[in-house]
Amino acid sequence: MNKRFLIFVILPVVIAGFFVWYFINRSEVNDGAGKTDNTVVQFSKEITTNDKKEDIDQNDPSSISALGIIGDEDFKTKIKDSLRLLWLYDRDGSFMLVRRYIFEIRQSNRTTFFMYDDKPVCEISDERYKNSSEEYLASVIAHMAWHGWYASQNKVKKLAKEVPLPGTESIDKTLPDPVGVKFKKLDDLYKVEGEAFDYQISVLKKIKAKGYEIKLVEKREYTDFSPAHDGNYFIDF
Repeated sequence: MNKRFLIFVILPVVIAGFFVWYFINRSEVNDGAGKTDNTVVQFSKEITTNDKKEDIDQNDPSSISALGIIGDEDFKTKIKDSLRLLWLYDRDGSFMLVRRYIFEIRQSNRTTFFMYDDKPVCEISDERYKNSSEEYLASVIAHMAWHGWYASQNKVKKLAKEVPLPGTESIDKTLPDPVGVKFKKLDDLYKVEGEAFDYQISVLKKIKAKGYEIKLVEKREYTDFSPAHDGNYFIDF
């Protein structure tokens, strides 16, 4: 008799407690239109747009891998890491300049730019890539890309000058050039390099290079090309 009495007393209390717990939790999950359970938000696996973008930024972009890089594995790795800095900090500027005006980056015994079969080539010496930070190496590559852009502009001007208008005759008044070299004033070379170094400085600042690296280029002598060129190099301009 006592057991039956306890069952009849306790059972209603348990049932009532269950309904109270149910309604409390229900109100937390949907307490008015448009509200969401805080627990669902806390453990959500959704990633914000910024997080996704940052993940992509840290990966090797396909546009970097598509660039021709010739050399040993250490060389390729450091070149790609340097290009990634341009991609991260100056994607629409220096990075696009490299992609458009550098066809190939080669490991070499010199650091320079030249045209090979009408294709712009950048050579980087072992001394340059091994002793330079990724930031500084990136600025040197951008410097060479500037030369590529400059060469392309001169090519367009030359073609426009050589192609005669319809109905007119083209008379070649140029002097014979048996050596195959178009001699220019040395001052022209200094001026071209000065502009290339100015561009290199702007890139160093954009990619957050160290202060002493920026000053190295800023304080160079007018005739000193060593902050970007080394070895037995020549400058195609």
